[in-house]
Amino acid sequence: MAKFRFRFESLLAMRRSVRDERAADLAQALEAQAKLQHWIDEVKAEIDQLKLGRAGLGMLDADRILSSASYEGTLRAILAGHERDLQQVAAEAERRRQALTVANQAVRVMEKLRETQAQQHQQQLLQQEAKVLDEVATSGPVRRSISPSLEN
Repeated sequence: MAKFRFRFESLLAMRRSVRDERAADLAQALEAQAKLQHWIDEVKAEIDQLKLGRAGLGMLDADRILSSASYEGTLRAILAGHERDLQQVAAEAERRRQALTVANQAVRVMEKLRETQAQQHQQQLLQQEAKVLDEVATSGPVRRSISPSLEN
């Protein structure tokens, strides 16, 4: 019998390719999420430094206080924008994670089908081999029993 050949090998390869694309998409979203979180942390640290700088002012300087408060307001607006973006990116990352899960499942289904068919093929080979061995085993004694009677 012929060597096992999975009929859906190209489909399995395509599903693996889709899975790899989904994994790359997720990695990209997670990288964007990490960058946004880093920027948020930097802006928060700058706001904290600004507050410490204001607390350390000895004499009250109205212009300096106003510019500091204005700058803090700008930083807080930037922070709010980054946090909004982070929520959107986190939602997109979750959507991509789910797409990867679906793609992984599709690959596992095809791999399981391949495994099942390979086992069935192996079983058929064993059955054919057993059948041939049975035929050889049963034909041997029959020939021997016929041969002595022909000699007489």
